[in-house]
Amino acid sequence: MTLSSLRHIYFPLFCGLTVGCSSLSTFEMGYADGYSNRRGRSGGIFEGHVGAGESAFGIGGSARIRIAGEVQQLALGAHGYALAPAPIGHLFFRGGLQMLQFEHLDGDFAFGTGSPFASIGLIFPSRYSRTAGPIVLSFSTGLDVRVTGQESEGFWIIALGAGASLTED
Repeated sequence: MTLSSLRHIYFPLFCGLTVGCSSLSTFEMGYADGYSNRRGRSGGIFEGHVGAGESAFGIGGSARIRIAGEVQQLALGAHGYALAPAPIGHLFFRGGLQMLQFEHLDGDFAFGTGSPFASIGLIFPSRYSRTAGPIVLSFSTGLDVRVTGQESEGFWIIALGAGASLTED
């Protein structure tokens, strides 16, 4: 691992020491369901997103584990985000693509790529630091694009978790 690649890993952690940067990190769990009304599509979800950038905008990586009746999924991807001040904490908007998506779907293996997702959420403030956090509430939607012959399906997620956001001007 080179020094340049380490910079990308540690930047969100040290963002507060510089001027004009932002970071957004969330780790959530919640409920997911498909739009198709097919059996076995509802169940638990775990997501993690970490990003950093300039001003109130940034890019980052994401991971999702979905465990539903007929859908077990691991997805990895990239996203962009925007932070906005809210009366309570920070409002965030996040959109991206899951670039690698491995699934056990209806008893078969499925693979997907280029699956879009979008989230809106609120990170509630901490009275002990200049970051917003640690409580996160979000709503997400997306489309699981499958390239192994199974039908692509839309889904929605409501999640609660932990996270932090920071903007420095």
